[in-house]
Amino acid sequence: MAINDVELPLIDLIAQLNDCVGRYGIGRYCGLEHLDGEEKVLEVREAPAAYLLTNAYRHLEMATLNSEYLREKMLLEQVWVREAIEGRWFSGLRSAIDQFISYQAVTVTGTVKYVLRAGAADVCSICADKPRYLTDRDGWEKKVARLRGARSLRELYDSTSGYGSSSSL
Repeated sequence: MAINDVELPLIDLIAQLNDCVGRYGIGRYCGLEHLDGEEKVLEVREAPAAYLLTNAYRHLEMATLNSEYLREKMLLEQVWVREAIEGRWFSGLRSAIDQFISYQAVTVTGTVKYVLRAGAADVCSICADKPRYLTDRDGWEKKVARLRGARSLRELYDSTSGYGSSSSL
């Protein structure tokens, strides 16, 4: 991982991100935490590096993983958090979820670039090493238009010729 194309050890990267991103007021959380007996307490946290790193990782997941895997992973993330919060860190369930998540994590690689401004980190580039997204949208649209155009002509011919489905076109 790098900041401004300078690779850093993870600890140094987190320290620099906390300082740099924190100056923009990014990564602040304010919400209610549930306590025993249905009581709640106001919780304020600040984790700029964690915010940016998890945001970048989520973008790379969206770019590299299939939709079915993403859907199930998002559900399991909630279970994982509950297991950790409720003190079951060493449970078999949390361990199984870790294995599920780790299985495809090796394919989640690439670069996400941001422009920082007061209160926001705007994504300006997502470049996955093994993308599932289109890299030639113009070519894709032309191909789809040709296929749809050919299908429409075939359907028009079939409906007016009285021969039903035809494979001679």
